[in-house]
Amino acid sequence: MPKKKKTPAEILRELEKNLQEGYERWLHIRKEGCSDPYWPDGANLYLVRNHCLYYRSQIAELCDTYGFSYPKSYFRPLPPELPMDFMAKPRKLVIDETPATKSTSNQLSLF
Repeated sequence: MPKKKKTPAEILRELEKNLQEGYERWLHIRKEGCSDPYWPDGANLYLVRNHCLYYRSQIAELCDTYGFSYPKSYFRPLPPELPMDFMAKPRKLVIDETPATKSTSNQLSLF
């Protein structure tokens, strides 16, 4: 059975929800960082900010086309741009020290 085509009002609600989630995601990454090992947090923040810009443009186009009033979240200020090498918090180096690798004063160490 084919999917039901979404109405413009449903699309607007979905875009507004995506915009809100984008803002929340940006704030989370800004505060907690993210676990992407290949990119700094600033690159991910830039990507999420661009998603917010996209959702805003889609909302504006939809509202102008169908005469809807702009949702409140549309007027929320965009997250600021941060340097691409920004890191939310320094990563801690975790060293696994099992009893076999611990040295005590009674033991000799070859290394």
